[in-house]
Amino acid sequence: IDQVLIAVHPRHARLYCSTMGFAQFGADRDYPAVNGRPAVALCLDLPGTKRSQRAAWEKFLGAPLGEEVVKRRPIGDADRRYFERVSRLAEREWSPLDAFAAPAVPPAGEQAAGSGSLLELPIAS
Repeated sequence: IDQVLIAVHPRHARLYCSTMGFAQFGADRDYPAVNGRPAVALCLDLPGTKRSQRAAWEKFLGAPLGEEVVKRRPIGDADRRYFERVSRLAEREWSPLDAFAAPAVPPAGEQAAGSGSLLELPIAS
């Protein structure tokens, strides 16, 4: 892999460019994949970044992750149920901002927010 291509909200592009070495290669435009919200295309040239932005390279890509970080872990029942609910969102049109529309209220018998769940985003239904 020589390049990493991403699309981010235009207001975040400067952060990616200044701290991680990305360069903008496309104009701002609305993307249907994010409900028509604006995004800008950025490119990270890995060999070039390694040479020209050594500090950024070392910080974000230099040291491999340790075995403890990348080892396989089974998913718990509460997290499995959560991701099953989240995956159903793909079947309807929704916005990432839906996550902020209402406080999370877990179904009866599930863990409340902050109780060890892997990812806790409230989902508007």
